[in-house]
Amino acid sequence: MIAKYGKGSGFSGIMAAACGARQGPSRLRQSILSLLGSRHAFLFPSGRSALECFLRAVGGGGDVAVPAYTCIAVPEAVTRAGWNPVLVDIASGSVNMTRETLEASLTPHTRVVLLTHQFGIPSDIRPILELCRNKGLLILEDAAAALGARYARQPVGTFGDAAVFSFGLTKVTPAGRCGVLVLHDDIVAERVATLQVQRIKPWGNLVDFARACTWQMAMHRGSYAVLRGLCSMLHGFALHQKIVPAPGLPAPVFSSCSGFAAALAAGQLVNLDESLMSRRDLSRLYSEELAGCKGLDLCTVPTEAEPAWLQFPIFVERKETCYRFLLSQGVDLSWTYRYSCGESYGIPTTPNADHASRHLLGLPTYHGLSMEEARRICRWVRASLGQ
Repeated sequence: MIAKYGKGSGFSGIMAAACGARQGPSRLRQSILSLLGSRHAFLFPSGRSALECFLRAVGGGGDVAVPAYTCIAVPEAVTRAGWNPVLVDIASGSVNMTRETLEASLTPHTRVVLLTHQFGIPSDIRPILELCRNKGLLILEDAAAALGARYARQPVGTFGDAAVFSFGLTKVTPAGRCGVLVLHDDIVAERVATLQVQRIKPWGNLVDFARACTWQMAMHRGSYAVLRGLCSMLHGFALHQKIVPAPGLPAPVFSSCSGFAAALAAGQLVNLDESLMSRRDLSRLYSEELAGCKGLDLCTVPTEAEPAWLQFPIFVERKETCYRFLLSQGVDLSWTYRYSCGESYGIPTTPNADHASRHLLGLPTYHGLSMEEARRICRWVRASLGQ
């Protein structure tokens, strides 16, 4: 039993998206606007492209507070947009920054705070929001992995000045090369519109259709096990890495996602509540089954948060032992950041992010994983810890 992400909506959903590609972008925009109540929604090929376009539209440059435990592409996009990323440590036992860690990293040139809801777990938004409003800072919510998550009964992505969502193949609603930027400010929205190239590449639908079919076949339990084994043999698999930021990347041409990717995303939004309910049931089981295990700590979740649970993160003292044992049972836990952006940028003040990169594993929560399979995973986790 290989536990993996990206089951998508199946080949029937892929074919439906191919047939509805022409109406896909308008359907997805309307679905997002209805879900979040925002004034504007722009489609992009990825969340990071949406993030960069927003920063370019704001203009002026300055410092952007970025969590140190995130995808390296995020601070790279900040740099490409002409801004300076300032790495902020996450809280101990968490995957997100807090008001305290943010306040300690603010500079006189900070203008934007990238408020990330890592792995679908909302940050403790209320105190961070208060700090940013008092200091006149813009808030861009990085909700790439948190579509459907809520804080104080309010959807994430609706607290800041703008928000970015992703429909990448490993996200809650996987559709491939598709991201969304939502915002309220009419002036910034007009600037975003002028930065986007309206003409879509004619082969975009075909390429994304082929990618979706290939991914769907690769994620079949039998084929995924073989492919995962081949990749390990050819490239190995480091449980901790130091990633060097890519220098001098060219500025991208901002375009929309393909109609096919938009249609595939829109089609899955219909079942978002069902998917979230399944992920929350699995995470509740993990919490109950693994509470109190020696050598393992559960991730801290804010009291008012209702996570989307892209994964269920655990901090494991003997990470490699646990990972290797679960892999031998057919459970793949490879979908986590195995590096700290703090280390990548040579920042010595992000020890909690560095600790997460060395000790965090993400238990699977994908839609379709049964409760009995999750119980077996818990038994294997305890067995790997000698309990």
